[in-house]
Order: sequence, then structure tokens, then C-alpha cells
Amino acid sequence: MSVGTVAAKNAASLISADFGHERRVTENSAHDLKLEIDTRSDRCIRETIMHAYPQHGYYSEESVIDDCLSELVWIVDPLDGTVNYYYGLPYFCVSIACYARDETKDGSLVPLIGVVCHPVTGELFRAAAGQGATLNGRYLRVDPEVGLADCVACVGMTARYDGASSSAKMITPLIEGAKKVRSFGATALDMAQIAAGRIGVLVQRGTNIWDLAAGKVIVEEAGGVCITSVLEPGRYRLAASVPGAENELIPMMERATGESWKACGLSL
Repeated sequence: MSVGTVAAKNAASLISADFGHERRVTENSAHDLKLEIDTRSDRCIRETIMHAYPQHGYYSEESVIDDCLSELVWIVDPLDGTVNYYYGLPYFCVSIACYARDETKDGSLVPLIGVVCHPVTGELFRAAAGQGATLNGRYLRVDPEVGLADCVACVGMTARYDGASSSAKMITPLIEGAKKVRSFGATALDMAQIAAGRIGVLVQRGTNIWDLAAGKVIVEEAGGVCITSVLEPGRYRLAASVPGAENELIPMMERATGESWKACGLSL
């Protein structure tokens, strides 16, 4: 079992044990909050990974360790969907990815592995570059024939008002073009659902790198499409989908937001 998988399972067990009880808030803003469990999950993951690979970088929503000095860096969201967790909504996950730096391309990141664990259901999504994606050991492959009209489309809502207002603009064309539109509140898990064939499209403006890093590997290794476009350092426009929806989706989002969604790689 890989270190990333062990770390995800350990953190998921920690999170599950307190679900429905953990409500110790450490930060509270207008549209987001942080819990003590976020920090405890991060510590659990960090200790597991850094014990095995002390020379690697570690970059998470909660902490940064030498991310600029290492050829390999782990990108982690120890609890994606904290607000859901706080209110007892059973939709949240642990997200862990490992990327390599390509120094020939200004240090841009090359995906190696992605792990997303849903503690409530016990579902474990894993992917490795060139080796495919799995759900609890079963290989995943998206349906290339499914188009936008047959998809459940998901719109991610960010904590910042500018991202949320843009999300509102993206909803209307998706309501018209997709089967249904949903917003679940955990980006990494949403991306894993694309690989599993449950969601066909996810769009979000203002996605943090730790929210999408693992999901990107899983979607692409399952045969899906994941387009990231820089909004500002560390934050991206995100469009992930089944292949049949891509050509319609990107122009739709560009019209809705008035912005270019030109694809780019990830960087720290």
C-alpha cells in the first residue's frame, strides 16, 4: 500500500471518529470556517508522509514545508468540505497528491499520484500517472460518448465573494445545457465522482491547488478531461468533464464569465 494511501486512510479514520461531534471552530469567516479537525488531519497526513519521505516537499491548506526546495511535493487538503462536515452533511473527503517539478518548464508540476478518500462511504479513489484510476480496486473509465445534455453538472462555490458571484453566472447556461445542476461543496470528491461516472461536468472559478491536485490525476487517468486556467497564483479556473462535454463546456464558460479559460499547468 502506498504512503499516500496509508496517509489518506489514517486521516479518514480520524475524521470519521469525530463526525457528528467535532465542532471546535478555530477560524470563522463570512463564507467559510476552519475546525480543529482540519489541523489534526493535516498533522496525521504530514507525519505519515514526512516520516517516509523527509526529503520531499509538503504543501497543504494548513501548512507548508520546504515546498520550493524539493523535486517532489505532496499537495494535500486534509479535509475538503469542512463546512459540510461542520453541519453534519456527509459529503467531504481527504485529498492527497504527489507531483514532480519539471525544471525544463519553469518548475511546472507533473502529476504522479492522486488519492481521494470519502470517509463516510469508505470509497477510496486512487490514480497513478500512466496506470489508470481505481475505486476500491476497481478500474474506472469514463464514457466518452456522453455529452453535456446527458450530464449532471456541478458548480463549485468558493469561499470568496468574487468566486461565488462568478459561479452564479456559470449556473444559468448549465441549467439550460445539462441534465441537472448541483453544488456539493467538496471539489476533490466532485472530481472523483466524474471518474466514477456519477457527475459529467464540474466547473469552478477560484479553485485552490490543494482542492484539485489529486482529483486532476484521478479524472485524467480515468479518461476524463481536466482543464486548469490560472486566475491568480495558486488559484485556478477549473473545468473537469467527460470528453464528450469538453468542446461545448469551455466556450460556454468563457461566454458566461467573460474570461479566457486557456489551459495551463499547475505550479506553486
